[in-house]
Amino acid sequence: MGGGRPSCCCHKSRSAPSASGLCVDSLPLVYDRRTRQLRLQPAVPPPPAAPPPPAPGKPGLEEERDSGVGESPSSTLQQGAAAPRPLRPRRRLPEQHLESSAPTTACTRSGRPASDGGSSRDLSAQGAAAAAADKAAKKRGISGLFSRCTSLTSLTSLASLTSSTGDSPCRAARRNSGLQAGSMGLILEPRPHHLPAKSRAEESRHRLEHQRMLEEARRRDQKDSKSRKKAIQAQLKTEHSLAQSTKIWNQDILPNWEKVRHTRKVSDLWWNGLPPSVRGRVWMLALGNDLHVTPQLYKVYHQEALSILRAAAQGNAPRSPCEVREAKTSSVDLIRLDVARTFPQLGLFQKGGPYHDLLHELLGTYACYRPDVGYIQGMSFIAAVLLLNTDPEDAFVCFANLLNRPFLFSFFQLDQSMMSAYYATYTALLRENLPALWQHMEAEGVTPDLYLVDWLYTLFSKSLPLDVACRIWDVFLRDGEAFLARAALGILHLYDEQLRSMEFINLAQFLTGLPDDLDSEALFKSITKVHTSIGRQTFHDLVERSRRPSPLGSPR
Repeated sequence: MGGGRPSCCCHKSRSAPSASGLCVDSLPLVYDRRTRQLRLQPAVPPPPAAPPPPAPGKPGLEEERDSGVGESPSSTLQQGAAAPRPLRPRRRLPEQHLESSAPTTACTRSGRPASDGGSSRDLSAQGAAAAAADKAAKKRGISGLFSRCTSLTSLTSLASLTSSTGDSPCRAARRNSGLQAGSMGLILEPRPHHLPAKSRAEESRHRLEHQRMLEEARRRDQKDSKSRKKAIQAQLKTEHSLAQSTKIWNQDILPNWEKVRHTRKVSDLWWNGLPPSVRGRVWMLALGNDLHVTPQLYKVYHQEALSILRAAAQGNAPRSPCEVREAKTSSVDLIRLDVARTFPQLGLFQKGGPYHDLLHELLGTYACYRPDVGYIQGMSFIAAVLLLNTDPEDAFVCFANLLNRPFLFSFFQLDQSMMSAYYATYTALLRENLPALWQHMEAEGVTPDLYLVDWLYTLFSKSLPLDVACRIWDVFLRDGEAFLARAALGILHLYDEQLRSMEFINLAQFLTGLPDDLDSEALFKSITKVHTSIGRQTFHDLVERSRRPSPLGSPR
């Protein structure tokens, strides 16, 4: 017990290992860096069962490779976040990587010690390696930890969002890709960073301008919506009125035509326009058949016209009484030219159209029926309107009787005395109804024959929209040629102020090409404001007075 060193099992001779040394070598010891001592390794629980593999196309979140056996911040965040899918099992990392990243142990994930032999000589080497790993970790700092935490947090937040909607991230991205930012946000965004920022005054001005544009667009949409609603209501009202009118014409008027045709009720319905379904029948009844054109007579001249048209198509048309008198071109050639120019906007009477051959045959039949008249330019428009409302045979009967009326017959016969009488009567009525416009047109040198010939030769069917022209035809067949002069005056009354501000060229162009959007209601409202009488003299009295030569020295 003197001054010698105390005896210890650890300092015994190494040549003869004792039972206690063998026992120490077999113990699961680990080196604790905090206490710098060896201690027994606590019992490690068995590893949990591996979760089932994820479904195809839905990969789970992979854990960080740098995590150790102990609980890392990334794994802590994973446990706190609501992951929508099970995580994949950890991949086995190399032994040295585990030793450098584990804070408290040097064993593997399976729970076995890192040293194979477990000798005390390897413990010091393991401690040195752990110290070096700790020094390297201190040099990295906490930036790596934050980066791992940030990436994991973003993934878990995206997973939680997609789990709440029931869609995958890709599907959610596709769903949100169609969303567009509003114009308010785009306009009020600040300028890009490479441009100077807006001042407060400029920002305020831009905001006010944006609000003003939005308000103007809102008012314009409201106005358009009101206009559409108003147009729809007007259309429904027109259709309802048309249905009621059709019912009255079919049930009350047409069966009792001779009794009720001159009543006030029928005249009012007639003025408002005939329904298209009954227009053809009413026109036939109003025109009558004073020429007594029978179906057999129509077939005779129709067959003759067909033979001439076929021969003309082959280029060997014989001379026939159907030719226009004192003209170098036959009626067939004139008809072929005019048919192609009849209502070109409709495309019905051009070559290949459904009414091309019918119009050819009707005009050819009339040229054979009245060789003394033949075909005159302008007849194609009248015949086309009749074909659109009646059958070909009825259209021929109406066409022959209509052109037999004195007014149109004198125009197509080029009777200069009758034409001059009509022009003089019209000029007198223009001076009576629209004196300011008459004076302006006289000063500009615009005479009635400059525009009235085109209106009267085609009965307004070439100059006006087709529906407006048909409504004028309705009243013309009821009141006669006096209404044609009244309709012409109504057109001038409708555009009175506009015409008085035009010069000669503009006047001629406007009157020979009337607007396509001319409204029938507005026109007939203007027609009611003009009249075709002067004092006690009616239209026919004025025409007869213009035809008679005036006594010498007496005014016309």
